[in-house]
Amino acid sequence: MKDLFIITLLIFTFSETLWGKTNLLKTTSFSLHQSSSLFKNIKMKNGPLIAVIDTGISLKNTALHKNIFFPAKSIPFSRNSQDNNGHGTHVSSIISSLNPASKMIPLKYYESDSSSSQETTKASLLALKYAILNNIPIINYSGGGPGSIPQERELFEEAQRKDIIIILAAGNNGKDIDEALERKKNEDSFFPANYNFSNFIVVAATDEEGQNLMPESNYGKKSVFIAAPGKNIEGKNQFGQNIEMTGTSQATAVVTALVSIIKTINPHWGGQQIKKAISACSIKKKSLEGKVFTSSVVDFDKTIKWSIENGLKNM
Repeated sequence: MKDLFIITLLIFTFSETLWGKTNLLKTTSFSLHQSSSLFKNIKMKNGPLIAVIDTGISLKNTALHKNIFFPAKSIPFSRNSQDNNGHGTHVSSIISSLNPASKMIPLKYYESDSSSSQETTKASLLALKYAILNNIPIINYSGGGPGSIPQERELFEEAQRKDIIIILAAGNNGKDIDEALERKKNEDSFFPANYNFSNFIVVAATDEEGQNLMPESNYGKKSVFIAAPGKNIEGKNQFGQNIEMTGTSQATAVVTALVSIIKTINPHWGGQQIKKAISACSIKKKSLEGKVFTSSVVDFDKTIKWSIENGLKNM
């Protein structure tokens, strides 16, 4: 095989200290040293590209330079990639911390000091269109709000046809977004999470112990697939400083990192196989019953092991 790297390098650069008060090693049973014998001899191709649709990525943050990918041709919409908000950089730093070999293309749709809602919507549609038309295999998108948009739905239908995996935040309103649709309470819906396409992985956020949903996390047994740690997650801001942030955006980044590792191990796996791996290995929680489709929180370590073992069986 050409263009190989050893997955040990990918796994061993994970640092417990990056996660602030939330210990992901404990919460997700990700035991670095216990897993080393499993990973050390597994060689993989370079991993898939991830489109991070957010506020950009700070180019001042030198720690992320190796993870940022810019296409040869400029991205054909007006916003540059520099993050003046910090949210996109924080999300991207979580992904790169869990998967140091990740390659992310920043697709900026939000500018905190100048964006009107119309400008933000237009920019998000352009970012989605770019990622989908260019067949970027993984999209991390943690934005959203009430009400569906026909053009957005059409783009997600195209992504489903192409089996592009889209990891989405459930939102931070503390609402049952399924009930909002059933009762036609548009103001409590959260799109795009509410579209419920088969290639979606919608993520809710758990507390520091990984036992319960955070009170502010949205949920929904039909729309929300899995939960992941989202409380006091440490990452980098736009100035390269370590800060803690809380929300379903942070939980979404954790799952995006996991999906990118699975896709690196098994590049031929589609969305349904990846969702099967995550679901089969997740940790069931009684507190999540009726709130999350899998009734579970993601188990990072077990999912990687399962993906390696089942991928090798099918080689």
